[in-house]
Amino acid sequence: TPTAFLFPDQPTLSLPASERESIYTRRHVWRESNTSNVKEAYPNYPKEWSKIQSGCQTISVDYGDVVRIFMNATIPFGAGAAMPHPMHLHGHKVAVLAMGKWDEPYDESKLNTKNPIYKDVVPLYSDSWFVIQFVAANPGVWMFHCHVNIHVNSGMGMAIDVGGDLSAARRTPEWANMCSGEPTGI
Repeated sequence: TPTAFLFPDQPTLSLPASERESIYTRRHVWRESNTSNVKEAYPNYPKEWSKIQSGCQTISVDYGDVVRIFMNATIPFGAGAAMPHPMHLHGHKVAVLAMGKWDEPYDESKLNTKNPIYKDVVPLYSDSWFVIQFVAANPGVWMFHCHVNIHVNSGMGMAIDVGGDLSAARRTPEWANMCSGEPTGI
């Protein structure tokens, strides 16, 4: 069942990981398919889409994890059903390991892991797929979404929660802390 992304109803970074997880798993079914309408019946409408739901679609990863994402614009409707989507991940740079057309098979052995191109926005073309990879080296909750406003507003996005053991995360050095924590001159 597809899940349209909804922004959480409270600030996630102010909550412990266990409470964030409860926000991430909430789902709301906002539309059941009308199978008596031929336009919403298979093959015009994918079988897996018997209902459409919304929620805060999230992947939780640990700090330092290497995350690989395969994304396509061909399924479930097949060739000719999609338009280009400029995909963007906040807080990280992504390595483009592979891109292919709808009829090209995905082959793990052909991924460019030695010298990939790094991008801020990766185009997901109509009838194509891509494989991107990033190191989860920036703690926080980061949005991964289509940069076409109407698409992200209609749910084409997800959050990536980078957490876990943050002991190896970079810290601001003490000498750079210009605030003493005490208000002055007030």
